[in-house]
Amino acid sequence: MTPSPHAEALGRARTAADFAAVIALLDSDLKTAAARKRELEKAKGRAMFGRGDLVAARIALSEANAVVALLEKTREAANERRAAAQSEDCVDIAALADEIRANAASLDERWRMAHWLVEQLRQQLFDADALRGAVATVNSQLDAAGVANLKINPTAVRRAAVTGPRATAPARLSAAAIQADRLLLSLLSPGGALDPRPPLGAPVGGIAGRYSLRGRGRLTMCTLALIGTALSVGGALVEGQQSRQMADYQARAYEQQAQADAQAAAFEQDQERHKQDLLLSQARARAGASGVALSGSPSEVHAANARQGQLDIKAIQYGSQLRQNNFATQAAISRFSGRQAAAASIFRAGGNLVSGLSGLYDPKKAVTFGNSAFPPAPGGGLY
Repeated sequence: MTPSPHAEALGRARTAADFAAVIALLDSDLKTAAARKRELEKAKGRAMFGRGDLVAARIALSEANAVVALLEKTREAANERRAAAQSEDCVDIAALADEIRANAASLDERWRMAHWLVEQLRQQLFDADALRGAVATVNSQLDAAGVANLKINPTAVRRAAVTGPRATAPARLSAAAIQADRLLLSLLSPGGALDPRPPLGAPVGGIAGRYSLRGRGRLTMCTLALIGTALSVGGALVEGQQSRQMADYQARAYEQQAQADAQAAAFEQDQERHKQDLLLSQARARAGASGVALSGSPSEVHAANARQGQLDIKAIQYGSQLRQNNFATQAAISRFSGRQAAAASIFRAGGNLVSGLSGLYDPKKAVTFGNSAFPPAPGGGLY
C-alpha cells in the first residue's frame, strides 16, 4: 500500500493552522504531479505513433494517475480535519473569552476592594494620628503634675497592635506588586514610614552618648576635625588663586615690557633715519661745494651709504622683534604656570577633603544609633 504523502506531518497536526500548512505542501505536490501527468500523456501519444515505448509510457502514466488520486484524496481528508479543528478552535476561543471576562470581573472587584481598604486605612491613620496627639498632650500634663508613672507610651501601643502574622506573598509576583507590598509592610514594621525609631531591642548607646560628656567630647572633636578639613581645603584653593593672580601680574608686566621695547625701537629707528638723512645732506653739500657732480663714483658712494643706513634700521627692528617675542613667550609661560597652579590647588584641595573626611569616621568611636553612625532626627511620624 502506497503511504499517504506527508503522513507524518498530517499525523502531528492538531490545530487549523497545522492542517493549513500540510494542505499547502499537498497543493505543491499535486501541482508537480499534474505537470508530470501531462508530460506522460504527451509521451504516450508519441509512442502510439511509433516514437517511443508505448508499454512503458502507459505504466508511467498509470503510476502518475495513482499519485494524483492519492494526493487529491489526502488533501480532501486534510481539509475535513482542518474544518473540524476550526470548529474546536472556535469552541476553545469562546471558552477563553468567557474565562477572560470572568477574570476581568474578578480583577475589577479586587481593585475596588483594594481601593476601599486603602481609603479605610487612610482614615484609620488620620484617627490614629489625632489620638497620638491627644495622648502626647495628656503625657505632658502628667509630667507637669509629677505623676509620670501614669504616662502611656503611644509607640509601644502601636507596636503591640501591629504585631501579628503576615500574609505570605506569592512566589511569582510582579515588580509593581512587590514594591506596593514593601510599602504596605513599611507601615507596620519598626523603622518604617510610621516608626522612625529603631526596632525594639536595638542598641541605644548612641542616645546616651549624645547627652553625656563623653559623647559631647566626640562631637566636639568631630567638629574641630571638620573645621580643620575646611580650612585645609580653603587654604589650598586660596593658595592656587593667589599663585594664578601672581602669574597673571607677571605676564602683564612682560607684555608691558614688550610694548615699551616696541616703542623704544620705533623711536630709535626714527632717530637712525634722521641721522642717515642728515649725513646724506651733508655729503651732498660737500660734493656741491667742491664742484663734484653727483654722478659716477660719488653717486655710488651715496647709494652705498643709503643701503647701509637701511641695514642699520633693519637690525634695530630685528633686535626689537626678538626682545618682544621673548617677552611674549615669558608672558605665555607665566599664564600657563598660573593655570597649572590653580588646577593643582583644586586637586590638592580635593585630596585634603578626602583625607580629612576619611579620618573623621572611626567605627570604634562613632556615635551610633541602631545600625546608623548618626541618629535620625527626633520626633515625626506616628508613635
